[in-house]
Amino acid sequence: MSSHEHVFAVFDISSSSVAGAHVLSRTDTCPNALILTSVRIDAVVTDDINIQRFITQANRSLEQVISTIRAQDVHKPSHIQISLASPWYSTETRIISYRSEKPFICTKKLVESLVDTEIADIKKTDGPFGSYGKDSVIIEKQLSGIKLNGYLTHEPYDKKATELECTLTVTIAPKTVLDLFSDTLRRSYGARPIRFTTGAFTAFIVARDRLPIEESCMIVDVGEEVTDVAFVTAGMLAYQHSFPVGTFGLYRALAKEGGDMVTESKALLEAYRINKVAPQTKKRIERAILAYSKEWQKGLQQVLETGHYGWRVPHQILLMVNERFETIMTSVLVKDPIIKHSCGAVEPRITYIDESTLGTAIGTVSHEHIDIPIATTALFAQRLV
Repeated sequence: MSSHEHVFAVFDISSSSVAGAHVLSRTDTCPNALILTSVRIDAVVTDDINIQRFITQANRSLEQVISTIRAQDVHKPSHIQISLASPWYSTETRIISYRSEKPFICTKKLVESLVDTEIADIKKTDGPFGSYGKDSVIIEKQLSGIKLNGYLTHEPYDKKATELECTLTVTIAPKTVLDLFSDTLRRSYGARPIRFTTGAFTAFIVARDRLPIEESCMIVDVGEEVTDVAFVTAGMLAYQHSFPVGTFGLYRALAKEGGDMVTESKALLEAYRINKVAPQTKKRIERAILAYSKEWQKGLQQVLETGHYGWRVPHQILLMVNERFETIMTSVLVKDPIIKHSCGAVEPRITYIDESTLGTAIGTVSHEHIDIPIATTALFAQRLV
């Protein structure tokens, strides 16, 4: 390889699948990132979710993915980038307030001390995995707004005030789980730098680099078991939330409607997608889709109600979902009662984060379909380099 090239590894650990790839970064040619080999392993769709089994299964899938891509590519990656979807992390948004009777100077040191104190308090609370989450790791932290004396400012430092208010968004993950994934990677790759990020943040950064994103928009990342929702305001990723309804919920709704096994529902839904089912079967599938839509919309409603945003749902929605579900999820979003009420007569503008979004920035050696979460993670990692 020339001095303009190096290879790194990327992994996407979703709610019920794991993907990995070796990526060649090239600074002097197009595409700038080339996927040398990639693979995704889906979990078996089950009727219930057991946390212990969930973690063990994810790590086993990670081992299988590593084994496969290392067998297909002989390069030794210089570093590893991992993108996590919910429920492997949780998000906390805190309002930090500081007041003084006498005017004080707002300094970077003061803000950082307030942030550190707040993060220490966040890390004391139990994470989403019970005993697995008591010792947490900060993945990302971002100040999405600073107000002095009640007024939002982008240049707060070295200014006098009697009131300081900061909006802090932090994503945290259970250390035990991250250590488990890291140990699995190091057993195969040796001592390599390992970085963690979240899928919503990765998608936002990559899309912002390549799309006209409005000052306020919503990112919807529909995984297998969980949907991640992130809100962008003033051009910054300000809030992240999730609810436990993903694409596998549609398989379960279909199984419940027709009595089919969940695994058989996948084949049936694919036949419906390409319009290869009998009329009676089509009606049954559409009843299941309607039931699933209501369940998903209820999850989104809970996110919106607990967010206390004080502003309407943005017109622009960035949607990331497996292409098999794009049409269904578009319909679910457009028909969502809260979104319809918020957008009024104007339908929401849905922008897909897919191969057309990524443009010519990334390609594959095999020229096959690009795994989008792997691609966004690769472009994010390359951006850091």
